Order: sequence, then C-alpha cells, then structure tokens
Amino acid sequence: MRRDLSQLAAQEFDLAVVGGGVHGAWVALRAAAAGLRTALLERDDFGAATSANSLRILHGGLRYLQSLDVVRMRRSVRARRSFARLAPQLVTPLGCLLPLGPLGLRSPWAFGPALLINEIVSSGQRRGVVARARLPRGRLLSARDAAAQIAPYARRRVAGGGVWWDMLLDDAERMTVEVVLAAAAHGACVANRVEARALRVASGRVTGVLAQDRAGERPFEIKARTVVDATGPWAGRLAAASGLPRSERLPTRWLGALNIVVRRRMSQPLAVALTAGSGVDRRELFLVPFQGALMIGTDYVPVEGPGATIPEGLVERFVELVGRVAPQLDLRLADVVNLHWGVLPAAATHGLQPASSAIVTDAAAEQGPQGLVTVVGEKYTSAPVVSADVLRLVGGGTQDVGDDDALLRPRGTPDDTDRRPEPAAVPERYRARYPRSWPSLVELCSRDPRLAAPLSAEVAATGAEVVHAIRAEMALDLADVVLRRLGLGATGHPGAEVLGRCAEFAAPEFGWSAAQAEAAAQALGEAFERRRRAQIGAM
Repeated sequence: MRRDLSQLAAQEFDLAVVGGGVHGAWVALRAAAAGLRTALLERDDFGAATSANSLRILHGGLRYLQSLDVVRMRRSVRARRSFARLAPQLVTPLGCLLPLGPLGLRSPWAFGPALLINEIVSSGQRRGVVARARLPRGRLLSARDAAAQIAPYARRRVAGGGVWWDMLLDDAERMTVEVVLAAAAHGACVANRVEARALRVASGRVTGVLAQDRAGERPFEIKARTVVDATGPWAGRLAAASGLPRSERLPTRWLGALNIVVRRRMSQPLAVALTAGSGVDRRELFLVPFQGALMIGTDYVPVEGPGATIPEGLVERFVELVGRVAPQLDLRLADVVNLHWGVLPAAATHGLQPASSAIVTDAAAEQGPQGLVTVVGEKYTSAPVVSADVLRLVGGGTQDVGDDDALLRPRGTPDDTDRRPEPAAVPERYRARYPRSWPSLVELCSRDPRLAAPLSAEVAATGAEVVHAIRAEMALDLADVVLRRLGLGATGHPGAEVLGRCAEFAAPEFGWSAAQAEAAAQALGEAFERRRRAQIGAM
C-alpha cells in the first residue's frame, strides 16, 4: 500500500469514500471487492479519530434481546464474524460476566434461556473462523463462583452470574489499518493526509471532490461517480462547504464518549459488567482486562460537536463513579495511564445514550444532488454490516465480506491449501501479526539483522516492523508508526527507550538526521504525557 496522489488525480472512480475511519474503510473494502473503481481519502491517518476510541469489544448484541431486537442482534453477530475472518490475528475471545439477581430479566431463570437464544441467533458465527478466534458457548455461574469473579471489583451478594462471549480487539487502530490494507489489495486507491475540501457538482449530480494534500501540494480534483461521506461526527460538513443543504436525518445531538485505562493487572480473564446510574441514564460499566492493564468504560457527556475536547473534571468524576461501583479497585486519579475519547451521535430521546443505529442517507432522496451518500455509524462493531447497506444503496451489490472467501482473499493471496513454505526461523510474532506480509519482514531482517531485534525487553515489536510500516503501510510520521501500525500506545506511554528506537529505525526512511529523530521521539513522548495530564487536570 503506497500513497500515490497522481493515481487519485488521473483516474475516474466509481466511488470516492471520504473518511478513513473503520466505517469508511469497510465501505472502500466492499466497493473494491465488488469490482468498483474505489478511492479512499483520510485527512489525518486511518483510524486516528473516532475509531481510535473504542472499548475494544466487538459486541454480538446479546443485550438487544432485552428489547427482542433479533434483527439488530443478528447484524452484530455477522459484523463481529466479519472482523474475525478478515484479521483473526487481532481478536481474542473475551468472556463477559453479568452479575445476576434473584428476580426479573437478570435472574438465572431468565438469563439461561437468553444464552440459548443467543446461541440459536448466532448460529454460523464460528463458520470459517480460525480456531483461536472461535467463541465458546455461554454458561451460568453459581452464586459462589460469580461472587469470586466479581470480588476484585466489588463485594456483593449475587444469585449467580451469566457469562457470554464477545471478541476483544487486541489492537483497534491496527484493525482499521488492516481493513484499509485489504481494500488496497483489492485495488482501491487509498491515501491518508488528503483532505476533501468541497464537492464538485454539475447538472444536479456529484462529479467528484476537490482535495488538498496536507503535505502542502496544490489542490487537485478527484473525479467520481458517487461520493460517500464517511467522516463520522463531521458528516455533512463537506456538503455545507459545497453550498448544499444539510440532511435532516443527520444527528443534531452529540455525546462525548470516554474510556480510561488504569494500572491494574487482573488475575481473572473475564470482563465484568457492573451497573452504574439509574433511570434513563442507567448503563453498564465494563471493566476489561487489556494488555496487562484494565480498561473501563464507557462514560458519556453531552458535547457541542465533533471538535469537543474532554470537559474539565470529567475524568475525575468518572474515576469517582468507578470507585462507587467497584470500590475494591481503590482507584485513584493517578492510576489513569491513558484516555480514549471520541464523539458519537446521541439517541434522539433525552438521556446519555448513544444512537442505537447507524444513519445512511442519500442526498437525492432529499432533493439534493445525485451521487452523494452519507454514513454515520453508531459503534465500531457495526462497520461491516453498515458498509453493506451503503453498497446496496450505491448499486454495488449485496455481497457479505464475512461470508465470501473470495472477498476476504484479494487477488494473489494464497489460500490455506496453497501456502508459501514458512522458514523455521520466521518469528512467531511475524507469522501471527502479519499473516499476509511476513515475507517482507523476513526479507528486511535478512538484509539488515539489526532490524530483527525487539525494540526493548518489554516490547516484542522490531525495527523491521517500523520500516515495513513506512514502506508498505503508509505511515507518514512517528505517531502513525507507534500508535496505528505497531499498536504501542493503547495503554499509555510506551517508554522513552521504545520511542527512541522507533525514531532511530524511522530516520533513514523519513530522511531525518539523528537530531531530528531524537526530537521526533521526544515530541511524541511529550504528547503522551501532555494529553494525559492536561485532560486529567493534573498539570
């Protein structure tokens, strides 16, 4: 995957997707796999904005049984499976525990049948999924066993526990990049750091977008028969910049979503759902063991729009809420090592609830121009099925990436019966994390053995991965490499040694001097600390 702006300017595309978050990436993948000439533009880096703010759980929608929304549940199951099939190396089965009471829908007598229904609705979820990513069946726990699992967080009497299985995203940022890589492998022309400034419209039809390379080159036009605005919270701004009316179906209320990462290494592997709030704002807080730390979310707060930053005092108030719900953690503000923040559409009703479904609009259906589709997703998990909705709308077919091996395996990709022989010396990390591109990493190491060494005693990533990210995965600065290609920042500052080593290996690729490499590493380290301390209010 190489950044080639001349190709963007020279071709006429069937579909130009604006926004390289997870929803835009999936639209591009589906379109390219369907044979459409596809372009994907991202003004920053792929998956750097809202898609980076995730609790790292791919939900199968068990909670939708409470409202008997089986259709939405089945869509979630299909979407989760699509991720597991596309990049099984980036997902891990995650058991989730809900404490049960003696009566009502959250009692053992009700949750047992719910687990059975979940298994029926989820039939086929393991088909085509590699063994390491297949989900076990849910089960009930005794009161004693459930209390033991909850004990690290809270000591309470329970009537039992219900355990269901979802998938944990080992690296959410990398997953988005993997979708982009798959789109490029199917022939999509993709580029980060390219901003769509305005739509081109002629005779009542969109004909493309006016784009600007953020590296400083002059604006250029990208010709396209259809444009998909997949900019998430920024949806509609492209139309407004072009003098077009805003769709009445786009969200008008927004929520800031906050997840925190804290210093806690949990001995038990289950994620635990504990109830917080009451009435219309009642919700589950999920406490998720993640990479030797604990991720907790999600807290919601009304915000004005997509550019909103974390309100002053929000993190402190959330830590206090967690302290009331999970007092055994003895959580302090200083324990917070990282924050994940994004803006989501709010539900139409009052209360701190995110929207329950994605929005896909066709401008022509609202007396706008032909050839403009806007999509606003409601959660990371939904991207595969929402992208299928978009493709049906633009005439790209009804295929399901999760069900069709041909779509998962781009041209030239060997199948399981035609795999290249793997030399015994190939590190397990390369085979596991780069199932399609590990030969490139092996080649880099054979040419320069220094690239094979881990970045530190605690970090298994190597210099070869840094070089590969720049040469083959469109990483354009050190943050792209560290955060979204190597996945080293999810639990906070990866350490000065690691940043320094990454910068050292990146320097020849970016044309940096030793002083520039040192400055880049220092700047990224300061950004980690500045973001954490400023947002927590610990300056």
